[in-house]
Amino acid sequence: MEKYERLLEIVKNEDDFEEYLTRKGLAPADAGEVTSEPDYQALYHLSKIRQNVLNWYEFDPAARLLELGAECGALSGLFAERVAEVVAFDSDKDMCAVNRARNIERFNDVEDKAKVTNLYVVSNPEYIAKPERSNPESKSEKNKSDKTADKATKIKSAITKTKNAITRKGSKFDYVTIVGDFTEEKLELAAEYLKTKGQLIIVVDNKFGLKNWTTEAKPDIISKDQIASLAAEKKLKLTATYYPVPDYKFPLEIYSDQNPPKPGSIRTAAPEFEKDKTLLMDEPTAFSEMIECGRFDEYANSYILIFEKKTTRSK
Repeated sequence: MEKYERLLEIVKNEDDFEEYLTRKGLAPADAGEVTSEPDYQALYHLSKIRQNVLNWYEFDPAARLLELGAECGALSGLFAERVAEVVAFDSDKDMCAVNRARNIERFNDVEDKAKVTNLYVVSNPEYIAKPERSNPESKSEKNKSDKTADKATKIKSAITKTKNAITRKGSKFDYVTIVGDFTEEKLELAAEYLKTKGQLIIVVDNKFGLKNWTTEAKPDIISKDQIASLAAEKKLKLTATYYPVPDYKFPLEIYSDQNPPKPGSIRTAAPEFEKDKTLLMDEPTAFSEMIECGRFDEYANSYILIFEKKTTRSK
């Protein structure tokens, strides 16, 4: 838990994350000017600008959504506001603890609890289909104090009420999201739990994105074509592609094939916080040239990929 202890303290003690980031000199509006600092972790996990990647998407408000790789809950709260039920899964229990404290526990005392009682945070995949079985705290943790036990009781009560209130029950989901760290294991889970008419939303960096030509190479990033090929094996068809600019981590604009960027419209280089970045080219100018040549989709820094299950038509 040591790695995320500081984040846990922030989400428990700070009422306004944006004000905290501004106070620490990490305001989202200035993200492109921030150099590599230890507080990048707070900026990445807590900045509201992270929600720009999907806050424009028209979700069905009566839907169930499975978030695979929820991390510390940067998008979990947004999803909980947009759909009827959210299961936020991450195998890292420490990240789940931050997510739970951020999006559930800190709202325990507010009058309007409806916006948070539809969110389950789980770290065990066996609880995805039936999240009401999940236990947010171990028995040893519950017994530390009466106060902790009371908090666990409140959470359990909220989960029970949510289970009874949701009308669209079942083990399948209308939406499954994979944001950031794409793996074949997550794709397996997505294919298993996605409804026949559901949508799989994958948000990922582009292996050949322009920002990767000016920083350390990332050979572990999978390409768009590879993702589409793996998805096709699961009978999932790519139906739409969107392009968050400058990238999916701190997006300022969203483009699509129907509404592509124009030469000169991209004016910001993708920020790099974790590694030193060598400016080998003027990225906005390079993008303008690529756009003019019709090659933007190949070198866009990130993708939002929408998949749907292939349907078999009877003859």
